[in-house]
Amino acid sequence: VLLDGEIPVKDGIGTMQEIRKSRRYGDLPVIMVTSRTGAKHRAMSKQAGCNAYMGKPFNFPALIEQINSLTGRELVIS
Repeated sequence: VLLDGEIPVKDGIGTMQEIRKSRRYGDLPVIMVTSRTGAKHRAMSKQAGCNAYMGKPFNFPALIEQINSLTGRELVIS
């Protein structure tokens, strides 16, 4: 899951917490993608259960590497 840190109504942290509580989706790998890159927001994301964290604008090849690492599969973009 690519989760934006700043979404309307509920922020990414709250959404992340709900994902982790879910029996069905709780184990999905989640990458938080946000413009908030300070230590405070990184720590909050980690505490909420994010597997990885990327600031905006993000590096696309680095994102693909993160996805490959978290899923154990090789995503190839042509």
